[in-house]
Amino acid sequence: MKKIFFALAGAALLAAALAGCSNSSDGGAAAGGNNPGAQPGGGTTGGTPEVSDPNAVLINASNLVYIGEVTETIDSVEYKVKKYADVFVDNPYFYTYYKVYYLNGKMRRFYRFDHGIGCDMDYKYDEFVEHICGAYATMTTNANPFILTYYENGRLESQITYSHGSFMSKLVYTYYDSGKLKEQTAYNSDGAVSQKTGYTYYNSGKIKERTTYNPDGAVTGYALYYENGNTKQLDIYTGATKSSSNIYYENGKQKLYVYYNNGAISSFNCLYESGYYKHYYSSPKFYTYPENKKLTSASTNSSDYSSCEDYTPEQAAAKLEELKNN
Repeated sequence: MKKIFFALAGAALLAAALAGCSNSSDGGAAAGGNNPGAQPGGGTTGGTPEVSDPNAVLINASNLVYIGEVTETIDSVEYKVKKYADVFVDNPYFYTYYKVYYLNGKMRRFYRFDHGIGCDMDYKYDEFVEHICGAYATMTTNANPFILTYYENGRLESQITYSHGSFMSKLVYTYYDSGKLKEQTAYNSDGAVSQKTGYTYYNSGKIKERTTYNPDGAVTGYALYYENGNTKQLDIYTGATKSSSNIYYENGKQKLYVYYNNGAISSFNCLYESGYYKHYYSSPKFYTYPENKKLTSASTNSSDYSSCEDYTPEQAAAKLEELKNN
C-alpha cells in the first residue's frame, strides 16, 4: 500500500506543481536560467562523458515537480537554491532530485541525484538528497548522479559524476575558465584518488601536455604534443619510474629513443629526419655519425663514427636536452 500511496501522492503533487509553475516566476527562472558556455566533453580532450545541459534538463522534463526555494552556504558563499523532483513508476520506484544554485542571478552549481526508493518509503521529499542517492540502487534510469559547477562567465568549472555499483565511486573533471579540460580525477569508493590526469594547452586551444598521476601524486605517464597535434614526446613508465621515452620531429618521424634504468639515462639513439643514425649514447660513450654513412643501427666501429667521447651522467642528460630542443 505504501508504494501505491506514494505513486498517487506523487502524481497529484506533480500535477499541482506543474499547474502552479506555469504562472510561477520561480519555476520559470530556473528553467530559463544562465546558459552554460561550455558543455562537458565539448571542445575538450580526455574522454569527458556527456552530461545534459542543466537548462535543457529543466526545460524538457515536463514532469518535474517544483519543490521550493531555500538558501545554502558553501565555502562561506550563500546561494539561492531552487529544488525540483521527478517521481516515476518503475520496478522499483525511483526518485530524481535536482538542485540549482544561483549567485547574483547566475547559475553556478547544478546537482542531480537518483535514489531507488522502492524499498524505503518513509523519507520525505527533501530528505532524499541528503542520502548519497542511489549508492545501492539498481539504476534503470540510464543516468548517474552528477554535480556541475560554473565560473561566473557561465563556462563549466567542474563536473563530478558518480558511478553506481556495490559502492559509490566518482570521476571529477575540472576545467580552465576557457572551457578546456584541466584535470580528470578518479576516486575509489573509499574516497581515495585512484588516478589523476592533468592537461595544459597552447593559446590556440590545442592540447599541449597530458600527465597522469598515481594516488600518491607521482607521475605515471606523460605526453607532449606539437601544436599541429602530432606527438612530440611520449614517456613510458613502469609504476612511477620512467622506463623509456620517444621523441618525434614535428612531421611525426622518430627523433630520439631514450632508455632509463631506475630513473637514470642508460642509453639513447638520435636519428636524422632521414631516419639514419645521428648519435648513439651508451654510458659512458657518446658517438656521432655523418648522415652520408646512412646507418640504420648504432655502430661502435671507428670507420662509421666521426667522433666518440666519454660523457658523465650529467653531460649525457644535458646533451639529451639539447637534442630534444634542436
